[in-house]
Amino acid sequence: MNEVLDFFAPHDRRRVWMVGDREQDVLASIFHGVVPIGVLWGYGSRDELELSGAEFIIESPDQLFEINVDH
Repeated sequence: MNEVLDFFAPHDRRRVWMVGDREQDVLASIFHGVVPIGVLWGYGSRDELELSGAEFIIESPDQLFEINVDH
């Protein structure tokens, strides 16, 4: 995964988002330095996503267009 990130975002991994529905997704994104976005249409709960460190939690795919990582 690091090789792919180095290729696509060599200077700023914060330009890459990991969208996932479980704690493991959030933890992997944090480990690799990308933005963790939790989604509620999968298996994980809001509590699970919040406790694991998701920066954003969304309820529908169209909310991805509303995210501003420059907060």
